Amino acid sequence: MLDQVAAALERQDYQTAAQLLKELLKRSPQDPWVQLYVGRSPNGS
Repeated sequence: MLDQVAAALERQDYQTAAQLLKELLKRSPQDPWVQLYVGRSPNGS
């Protein structure tokens, strides 16, 4: 699912990225990759 987040951020689809990140944060809140993408998203999900 991280690849989907990366693709959404790349195409500036921030709404989709935020939705995916929200789900990932529920599943794996301590995952450093999830944290990295949360930091990269403009709204900080």
